[in-house]
Amino acid sequence: MFYKPLFVFFLLLISTFIHAQNTSITGTASDAAGKIIRLKTWSDQISYRDTTLTISQIDSSGQFKLQFNLTATIPAWLSIGLSKAELYLEPGHAYQIKFHPVKRPSNYPNFNPYLLPQNLEFTLADSDSSGLNSLIRKADSLLDDFLQKNLDPINPKRNKSNVEPFLEELSNHFQSINNKFFTEYIQYNTVTIREIFGLMGKAEIARKYIRNSPVLYNHPAYMNFFNDFFQEYLLSQSQNISLSDLDYTINNLQSLPALMDSLGKDSLLQNETLREFVLLKNIRSLYQSDNFNKKAVLKILTDIENTSKFPEHRLVAQNLIFELQRFETGQPAPDFRLNDIKNKTFSLDDFRGKYVYLSFYTSWCRPCIEELDTLQKIAAKINDSICFVTISEDNSMEILSDFLKKKTWDWTFLFDDTQGELPEKYGINSFPLYILIDPEGNFLQFPAPAPGEKLEKTFNQILSKSR
Repeated sequence: MFYKPLFVFFLLLISTFIHAQNTSITGTASDAAGKIIRLKTWSDQISYRDTTLTISQIDSSGQFKLQFNLTATIPAWLSIGLSKAELYLEPGHAYQIKFHPVKRPSNYPNFNPYLLPQNLEFTLADSDSSGLNSLIRKADSLLDDFLQKNLDPINPKRNKSNVEPFLEELSNHFQSINNKFFTEYIQYNTVTIREIFGLMGKAEIARKYIRNSPVLYNHPAYMNFFNDFFQEYLLSQSQNISLSDLDYTINNLQSLPALMDSLGKDSLLQNETLREFVLLKNIRSLYQSDNFNKKAVLKILTDIENTSKFPEHRLVAQNLIFELQRFETGQPAPDFRLNDIKNKTFSLDDFRGKYVYLSFYTSWCRPCIEELDTLQKIAAKINDSICFVTISEDNSMEILSDFLKKKTWDWTFLFDDTQGELPEKYGINSFPLYILIDPEGNFLQFPAPAPGEKLEKTFNQILSKSR
């Protein structure tokens, strides 16, 4: 049964190599000299798991260059640490980008702005005003301005008489543009506007834009529209899919074919491609619902990954399996190899056999320092059954060394020199972050309580269970 999907997959793979075009980004980031810059995009727009296309180092003068192959227009972002600059990339184009200086507070000399999950400001040298990024920026500006002036959150239909004149003006503004990606961008944003203001109902939208239309897996405007339309569809929107049917086919039968047959009762989901993709869109809700067994939902996903006729769906299923379980109790914590201030290397494996209370901090994060001062008092009361490991995300080992001279903290401190790679693995969006890892190196609590959140009680409960 696997031959046909694999055959389709290899055909797509061959097509990718044939149609790939060399694309490049050159630029300047004077504030980030010496740092790593990554070009990333979404692997899919259901799981929103990201993937790195290429990596480069910004040189001492702030210059960088990235080269890669593209087969289609994609949304992407340039990532420096946890900060990013979003843009759209077309195959075969050469882009020039200049990052604007980032703000640094004068009272924090060690402050690293790239450890903030922020959007970086930049200037992109489009060849002319018809460049895709310029077009989308202009369209977004017009759409945002209209919504800000006309959308009443209490009564969205109040100003609906203004919608069609605006959409006509929007269409006229861009009528000379011959770019399929941009045309679709306007189209699906237009549909969303009409739905928001009550000018189109679900049935009409389904008939015109879903039932007999192709799935645009990699188009962000389409996928935003698709994700909004089918949000909680299986659990609350569909009139023909019952909770009892879902319960029986998922929890009892744990059968993908039976579940697909049951979803087929919905007239909108007669198309097999759409039906399976809507199931993937709703898997996260099913997984997080108390009505469904998590292992049964994961089995359904695994069956899609292994047997689906559609390579795009197999990829989404694989990504969802990863994302849904990523930080759950029992999943392996990402390993690391980092040095302390004495240049001794530690890995997570070095602490096997003991519980690990892992923390990430920066010296310019005031809550981090206050919590670590509290942790010092707790650590003094805990026996060596729990190892304390704190990872510094400061700019240099020297900063960590100087900082520890001022403190009496006496557990393991390591310096992260991965330039954003380790924080990505641990899904860090802010500091501090605390994690409990069991003696086998698996997540026990993610996130774990902070030192000021009855942490000592948590430790005592864990140790009492392990005795």
